[in-house]
Amino acid sequence: MLNADELVSTGFLADLLGISKQAIARLARTGVLSKASRGLFPLGESVRSYLDFKVAGEAARRGTGSSDRVRDARATEIELRIAREERKLITMDECNGCLDQVVGGFITMLSVLPAQITKDIRERQRIETIIDAGRQRLSDKFDEMSNNLRAGLPDDEPDDEEDS
Repeated sequence: MLNADELVSTGFLADLLGISKQAIARLARTGVLSKASRGLFPLGESVRSYLDFKVAGEAARRGTGSSDRVRDARATEIELRIAREERKLITMDECNGCLDQVVGGFITMLSVLPAQITKDIRERQRIETIIDAGRQRLSDKFDEMSNNLRAGLPDDEPDDEEDS
């Protein structure tokens, strides 16, 4: 029966751990295993040190939870940067600015329609009322969708636009 404090040879330790003598020498050079003297190792300490080394190596190979999160966050950051550079992703401010220009031009065009359609003041007022109601619905829908996008909510409601 072996005692944990007993000194064992490189060959015996290699056979016990299931690795080569060269691997034992490499582990001793890197400080994983401590030699008691030339070619001799303390049995108990060497087995514990080798097991600690293997467990740490396995944890590093698998990656710890925090390093996985950091790696995932970096990958996401890189993907987002590439998407912005390729213009597949834009900011809310860019999107809203574009929509403001397009919708603003459309509303300006609508506001001159009553005068182009008729010279009758009552008819102009009726058309302006219809246009103003549509403009208000458009503004409300824009605000709703903008708030949903900023909050990360989906816009999965069917459109309930009225035909006027």
